[in-house]
Amino acid sequence: MSNQDLERYGILMSYLQYENTIYWGRGNFFLLAQSALFGFVIASLPSMLASTPWNKILIPGFGSIAGLIVARMWQIALRSGEFWINHWHSILMELEPKAFGKQKVLRGLATLEGQREPKERARMVAHDILILFYVLWIILVAYLLSVSVLKIFT
Repeated sequence: MSNQDLERYGILMSYLQYENTIYWGRGNFFLLAQSALFGFVIASLPSMLASTPWNKILIPGFGSIAGLIVARMWQIALRSGEFWINHWHSILMELEPKAFGKQKVLRGLATLEGQREPKERARMVAHDILILFYVLWIILVAYLLSVSVLKIFT
């Protein structure tokens, strides 16, 4: 165990910390953006009346499409962040025996056999929230399409 190994480990740990901060910061940004856009669209939803003007249908329709696009961007950002977190994590685990000997720092994160590590469970929640927004946007698009069909045929 040398000082150089510990110093390299510390530098790489700061990269991992930075990537984790960026990952969750981006996640919070997209969650806020999705929530605000969803609130706007819900507030502007038209009723199922044939007399509803087209602009009352088109505005939430474009908002719903924008929500789906933002959800896709969120998904790409999550995957990108996970790549870098996993990259730095694996390098640190390789360097850990040189830096700490038998002491397990990152190698000891595994929980009971068959369970996911805590970091993986947290990321699953982020993905579950993303899926929830995908479902909500698809429901809104379906509702707006049904309002449009009613308007056309009545």
